[in-house]
Amino acid sequence: MNPATRASTYRLILFLVILAVLLLSIIISLYLHQIGEERTCSGVVIIDGDTFRDQEGNRVRLLGIDAPEKGEPFYRQASEKLTSLITKEPLLLKSGSRAYDRYGRILAFVYIETLLVNASLLEEGLARTYFFPEEFEDQELVEYLCAAQRRARAASRGIWSLPPPPAADRYFGNESSYRFHRPDCPSLKNADTLEFLRLLTRDEFLDRCFSPCRNCKP
Repeated sequence: MNPATRASTYRLILFLVILAVLLLSIIISLYLHQIGEERTCSGVVIIDGDTFRDQEGNRVRLLGIDAPEKGEPFYRQASEKLTSLITKEPLLLKSGSRAYDRYGRILAFVYIETLLVNASLLEEGLARTYFFPEEFEDQELVEYLCAAQRRARAASRGIWSLPPPPAADRYFGNESSYRFHRPDCPSLKNADTLEFLRLLTRDEFLDRCFSPCRNCKP
């Protein structure tokens, strides 16, 4: 093999090695994105019952749930419960179909070993299910969270111990967004309700894990 051919062969081998390393890095990156990222909880700052800031300054929003906002009943208890859970370590964050929301928050199912923190808050009645349609791809996980909420409702724990809002004569549910509304909800103003699911009670929608609209608060 003459020197020119040898040099060309070495360059080809080097190129193939670099390409293989790059491909391996991409595969590992995709794999880690799928299974989640393990993080320790030192320096965690609790923002509220479903959001915290990790030690790197990233805001993490728990997927599939919605905890009471500041000023609402059980806000403090939800925040305290989240605090008590994630002082343990390490945390394992698993992404859903979206890694981030429009506010730049990491969206995650948060585990402590086999304990799913999101479900623990639902189990205590310190949050309600709050899904986006794309999250229903994992039906087993969705049902797991829904079952936790059903148990909390059956036991009247936390937010489910509060008196329900005044009843409407019927409710409309959007099967695209998994939200349900009162008939006079502003969110329905330009909507074609003929395509919505119509049920007589809010409990029927809650049984299906639809979330109350934040505007009309059914």
